[in-house]
Amino acid sequence: MISKKNENYRESEILKSTFKLLFICSFAASVIMSFNSEPIIVGLFGYSYKESAIPFVLILWSYIFIFFNNLSVNLLTIKNKQKYNLIFSFLLLGSNLIAIILLLGPYSFVGTAIAKLIATVFGGIFLLYLNIKFKIQFNFFNLKIILWIITIIFSAFILSNFYFITYYILVVFSVILITILIPIFTKEEKKIFLKLINIRSN
Repeated sequence: MISKKNENYRESEILKSTFKLLFICSFAASVIMSFNSEPIIVGLFGYSYKESAIPFVLILWSYIFIFFNNLSVNLLTIKNKQKYNLIFSFLLLGSNLIAIILLLGPYSFVGTAIAKLIATVFGGIFLLYLNIKFKIQFNFFNLKIILWIITIIFSAFILSNFYFITYYILVVFSVILITILIPIFTKEEKKIFLKLINIRSN
């Protein structure tokens, strides 16, 4: 009985750690690109693609929810709740289609990016409800995470005043430094990540 409880506890901790890692990576990338994406787009594709910076950033933010949604769908499959995956797919398709119809006219191609973000948020809310309903452990938010989020946004905002190459060098360094100074990962989580890296490399 004790062994079973320990196994369930370890499984829930691994799930929370996975959700946390996906959120941290996608959030950091979204914040970094939000403040200085235009020079990257212009540098890669030319000045005529300048206005693509906004939809690019919106799509990046949608990946925060996409990572959460994909992992949640896989967990529902493991728990033999596949019927909810079908409902989720229809919800995603329906909300995306309605949002595109409403936004494409007024906002052109930016509207499609907004529609994608809205659809992924709706899907995330639905899966969040299912995670709570089926007691899937995902809640990793605490004061340290909130402090990390605020500090990352503030540092990216301040550093965005620099020339874009300098900005990217400094902001990546600051994200790494902030993540070290604000210990958002526990020792157990670090061990889990190192084990996963070793498994992947073998």
